[in-house]
Amino acid sequence: MNLMQRMITLSLLMCLAGCTSVPLVKERFIWPPAPDEPRIEWIGRYKDQLDLRSGEKSFISALTGEEDSISLANPATVAADGEGRVYISDLAKSGVMVFDFNKKAVHMLGGTNSIGLFKNPSGIAFDADGNIYAADLDARKIYLFNKNETPLRSIDLSASVKSIGFFAIDKARKRIIVPDVRGHKLLIVDYDGKLIKTIDQFRDKKDGFSFPTSVAIDPKGNILVADSMNSRVVRLTPEGDFLSTFGQRGDNIGDMSIIKGVAVDSEGHIYVTDAKANRMQIFNDNGETLLVIGQYSNNPNQVGGFNAPAGIYIDQNDAIYVVEKLGRSFQIFQYLNSRYLAQHPITKDTPLAKKTKDVDKKEAK
Repeated sequence: MNLMQRMITLSLLMCLAGCTSVPLVKERFIWPPAPDEPRIEWIGRYKDQLDLRSGEKSFISALTGEEDSISLANPATVAADGEGRVYISDLAKSGVMVFDFNKKAVHMLGGTNSIGLFKNPSGIAFDADGNIYAADLDARKIYLFNKNETPLRSIDLSASVKSIGFFAIDKARKRIIVPDVRGHKLLIVDYDGKLIKTIDQFRDKKDGFSFPTSVAIDPKGNILVADSMNSRVVRLTPEGDFLSTFGQRGDNIGDMSIIKGVAVDSEGHIYVTDAKANRMQIFNDNGETLLVIGQYSNNPNQVGGFNAPAGIYIDQNDAIYVVEKLGRSFQIFQYLNSRYLAQHPITKDTPLAKKTKDVDKKEAK
């Protein structure tokens, strides 16, 4: 592109940004579709820095002919601080990518201070003070950063686990719940890594985990475990005592194939990502299916389509983040709690997208 072409492109972009007098009407994608009460809304899909700018090149990029190249390559897990920053562990990048929606930019967690720190990054979580915890699967360590992303110290669990999966932090009790994927067990440790409890068998020692990939904490402090190869979710008390399980292997609604992640919203609904079935299912704590979203899609423009969904995280605003491993992106959904609906009401005049094929059949209660 020569200089004249770039100047013309820049002029067109500036006109698009400032000359349009009529605002564009954006359709809203919700589940379940009308006439049922809406429960989940799709916000967007993101893979690189350009997506944070509404999919358009920056004026400087248009002028110079350069494009931003910081993009997801092999994402696995996700976490968000609820203040505009989304953290994605990327195996191909050997680090954690930070999508800053406030600055509309992407950078690596810790910057130059974290070069060489990660080899196989896995789980990410936050404590009550906003400190960032990021684990390495093979090093079996959890690295601690402050809110400014300055590395502080590491928690070495190599003597206790074979791997570290998608862990969670119990902020109220100041504990870290660590799934040992290859060790088929769960650890509860304090913030210094001191072992509090190991859980490898439960239900009168007649049962155990098989590749537990992910854990989450519900509003009551109960622990939810994505017991991947057993195709189920295991519920434990805050102290790690057995409560219940739900799920079975299969392809029907409510069944599970290869589950990767588990998360819980502010009202206690349980969300499970299934990499093989390419869907996100929502359950109540009795294991009853409330809603199913997703079907296989390799089209990045298909709303609600998934390509190997893996990590899932729900922030304090009930925003839902789902990583697509093979889709090399992450999607954001929103649970339509009363606070969100008060700010973003859905009325008879709201422009809604047409009913999609991938929505399920039961209404979230």
